[in-house]
Amino acid sequence: MAQSRKEKGIAQLRKMLTRWQNIDSEFRQYISWRVETLRLIGAGNTSGLFAIALFLTTGARTGGIVGAAKICLLLFFIGFGAFFFAYRTLYRCAGHMEDCLLALRAGGDVSSSGVNKSVSSAIDESERSGVLVMVSTICFVVASVIAVVGLLLS
Repeated sequence: MAQSRKEKGIAQLRKMLTRWQNIDSEFRQYISWRVETLRLIGAGNTSGLFAIALFLTTGARTGGIVGAAKICLLLFFIGFGAFFFAYRTLYRCAGHMEDCLLALRAGGDVSSSGVNKSVSSAIDESERSGVLVMVSTICFVVASVIAVVGLLLS
């Protein structure tokens, strides 16, 4: 099932590459909305990380609140790490797609081995980025809920 999904993705990306061969701005829009989404997730995890760290270093707290804050700190840190790697893999995905576009603009064929390898690599990087975005988002949501519940119960 995963293989057929990947094959569908490869076929779709080949169609888009053919269209992007002449219209570069459409490719930039395809990548930029994903980058903006990642930036929001990264900003949320980073601000949560700093807020919890500040919370732990100021004032006197009860043991339960400190334990919950440490869990939040760990989750925000994991979320930030996942964000960092998702951002990195997204740029690698864009790099592979640009390799395809350069080959096509230089007269290469969509079904050539170089283009096929780059398309397959782009799909792999895109899937990795998607998984890391999900991990980062889940960490952000869970840590935020723990923080809000901890503040309401204190």
